[in-house]
Amino acid sequence: MFDYLESLDPNVELKLLTGQQKPMFRILFVSFAAKQGQTEASFCRDFHDRFLVIDSRKAVNLGTSINQAGKGAFMLNGVTDKHELERLLSEFSTWWNKGQPIM
Repeated sequence: MFDYLESLDPNVELKLLTGQQKPMFRILFVSFAAKQGQTEASFCRDFHDRFLVIDSRKAVNLGTSINQAGKGAFMLNGVTDKHELERLLSEFSTWWNKGQPIM
């Protein structure tokens, strides 16, 4: 996942929220965050799906585990419905505030 994220503009605010505290994620995140500008990660068990929230304005739902991305066909689904996006961003904010920072 971090290989793909490295292609983002370093000015993009990136918040990564994970439901599992895997040691490898922390190791990769620390290295990535040192190179990428506005990047944070946190741990919270209140959700199952995988989401990318970009600049607190856009959201994408990943149709696979992040560690499986690229190993076969999968979908990225942009959350385009205004009300669903507002609800998801609100829930993400709640999860983020309840989470434990990684790093």
